[in-house]
Amino acid sequence: MSTLMYCPFSTWANNSEWSMRLEGEEVKVVALGTAWVAAITNFNFLRIFTEGGLQVCQINIFNYYS
Repeated sequence: MSTLMYCPFSTWANNSEWSMRLEGEEVKVVALGTAWVAAITNFNFLRIFTEGGLQVCQINIFNYYS
């Protein structure tokens, strides 16, 4: 189990921190853009989140590139 946590350094909104608990998965890679957060897990899922914490995409990268 992993917990992905997001805490912006500067923001206009109060309480903009969030966390996502991934039951049975381990986060292996994390990437951050200007309006998104991405994580790759041990199940080869690429999960993309908005900076508000909404998961907008989940791709199995093993099947995607095979």
